[in-house]
Amino acid sequence: MAYKKTSLCQLDDLSCFGCCGYDYSTPREVREGIEKNTLEYQNCKTHKEFANRPRAGQRRWCGVCRNVVFIRDKKGILRAGCPLHPKLNRGKEMRKKQDCLINYLCKTAVSFDGWNKKKQERFLKFLRTKKLDIINYSLGMDSDKWLKEFEDLEF
Repeated sequence: MAYKKTSLCQLDDLSCFGCCGYDYSTPREVREGIEKNTLEYQNCKTHKEFANRPRAGQRRWCGVCRNVVFIRDKKGILRAGCPLHPKLNRGKEMRKKQDCLINYLCKTAVSFDGWNKKKQERFLKFLRTKKLDIINYSLGMDSDKWLKEFEDLEF
């Protein structure tokens, strides 16, 4: 079996939007913000219309970017993501550079990429034991909470 590179941004059952905002408030308020974004997205006819709506790319009061929405993937799993991301637009970048840190990776993702495969598998197992939802997974990734907890267990 060939090794498949894992991205912490989009795991099989979890997605992360941690880098799509900052100074997050409560999980409930973040969820409400994403739900409002999702309604705005559903009311737009095209991705271009969504990208060009007033205050697109700015943060809501809860800290999340106004472009982060809930999307069901092909398997029916609810994910959080940006419909303007190139992976959802046949490679076309629709995010605006002034609003989005396009090349940013959180400390956890950078650390994970530098680990050997066995340590990566231990971290993924650690995450699964948490039974996280999208919101708490993302907020924990953004704050380095999951990395710190894992490193405490490792040492």
